[in-house]
Parts: sequence; structure tokens; C-alpha cells
Amino acid sequence: MKRSVKVALVLLVGFLVAGVGLVAASGGDRGGFDHGWKRWQRARSFTVEVAENGTRFTPDSDPLDADGMPLYGNEFITEGYLYPEGTLTCDSDNNCNGVNPDGSPEFPDKVIGIWTCRGWHVADAASTTSGRIINTTQTFAFGDNPTANIITTDGFELADYNLEFERAVTGGTGDFRLVRGQQVQEFLGWNPSVGTAQRMTFELKR
Repeated sequence: MKRSVKVALVLLVGFLVAGVGLVAASGGDRGGFDHGWKRWQRARSFTVEVAENGTRFTPDSDPLDADGMPLYGNEFITEGYLYPEGTLTCDSDNNCNGVNPDGSPEFPDKVIGIWTCRGWHVADAASTTSGRIINTTQTFAFGDNPTANIITTDGFELADYNLEFERAVTGGTGDFRLVRGQQVQEFLGWNPSVGTAQRMTFELKR
């Protein structure tokens, strides 16, 4: 093979490799969320923050107390926004940001996915300020595609502010399809939509 042909082939291969690297770094054609979470693709531990959209909290109509608050056994589903660690701030009274009163994200350019939570109350919501309050399944959908890159977790949630507790990582899809490990969760407070603010750290094995 002539030297000029070899040089041309080497340059072509280098160009293709560089192009693939650029596509991977930008998340390909998946959309705008990817830049904020793709660095976690192979991480063993990373942290995100959840701002619940309180307008999406939907409990069963029974059992409720006289003020309409869920009682033991009440089932519910809710939804929120995933943000990078350090996005949310809370004051000394546990008033936090992240979601506007109408349920829209306060920082739409920082949203990296959607969080969905469903489960049952294992204590009365209005009167429980410490210990177990709900048993839930949480779905963390990263990126624009709601099913492509998911982590699921299961376990109890505590009513205590700023107290870390553990939950089981039960599976995932896409980049997280082989994960196992635990989720460490911390309840930070409430945002203007009357949704919760929470910090979630994933400690994963692959």
C-alpha cells in the first residue's frame, strides 16, 4: 500500500473516532437533558436533588382525615423534577425552592429528568413528624426519553427533616440496566407548590 493511501486511511480513522467521541459527549440526538447526567453513566456514586411538583400529588379519596390529609393505608402517586446536586436551597424553616406555585420547574434549564413516586402511607400524614411515614417505589427517568435510562428504588421514607435513610436500588434500564446497590435519601423541606424537596445519593455496583 502506498504511503499516501496509508496516511489518508489513518486520518480518516482519526476523524471518525473524534466524531464518535463528540456525539457521545453531547448525548447524540437524545436531547437537552443528557449533558447534565451522562457523566454519571459509569459512576459508582452520584447525587441528584428532587423537587416534587405538589400539584401532581394525587392521594386516594379514602382514607382521609377531616382536613383531607391521608391516613394510614392511603395510596398515592406523585411526580417531580430531577436537578443536579447543589440546585436546591432551603432556609432554616425548611422552605425550599425548585418548583413554582403553579407546578412548573423554577429552573427549567437545569432539569435533568423526571421523578415519579407511588406508594402507601404507613402513618397518618398530618400528625407524623418522625419515623416511617410512607412505603414507596421511586422511578428516576434521566434524559428526554422517559424509559431509556431509569433507576428504580424501593423502601420506606421518613418524615424527619435532614435525616439520611437508605432504600434498595431494585433495577434500571439503558445505562443503568446492570446496577444494584442503595439509595441514600434526605428530606430537606417543602417548595411553593407544596411539594417536597429531597436529596438522593446513589451508591451503585455494576
